Amino acid sequence: SALVGIAIDEGCISSVDQKMMDFFPEYQDEIDDPRKNEITIQQLLQMRAGFPWEESTDELMELLVTGFHTDTFVHVPLVRDPGSDSEYSNLSPHILGIIVSRACHTDLMSFARDHLFDPLGIKPRYWQKDWDGNYLGYADLYVSSTELAKFGLMMSNGGMYEGKQVVPEAW
Repeated sequence: SALVGIAIDEGCISSVDQKMMDFFPEYQDEIDDPRKNEITIQQLLQMRAGFPWEESTDELMELLVTGFHTDTFVHVPLVRDPGSDSEYSNLSPHILGIIVSRACHTDLMSFARDHLFDPLGIKPRYWQKDWDGNYLGYADLYVSSTELAKFGLMMSNGGMYEGKQVVPEAW
């Protein structure tokens, strides 16, 4: 979420109202559920995109354990109308990470390092990638507890850390 707010502030993403599919034109012809064309960045942030909780079925759990591809969202059926209700889904923040990467024309680690990690003095030990080389937007980012506390302190101070605005205050 913090990286999305920074990407909006940087002008890479126009707003939270921008549609998910704006960032995935190559999959447009593969979408068989027209509701996916209406999913917004805000709905992804709020876990209201309509994607299922991956631990709700054996098949989805297998997908989570074996790992996502860039086009996983094309094949995972929605379980509700976008915006209608919330349900935790690892796929939503993963899609957001790919969106930030594509919108800002860099990989997520480089964007995070330049705009979030370096200003906070965070040096990630490891960050897992999906099968297509996208950093996971939902898990497997290894930082120390002290570094995580810096992030929490920055967020509790309106996005400010050591006199520098890292994440937009409004975010």
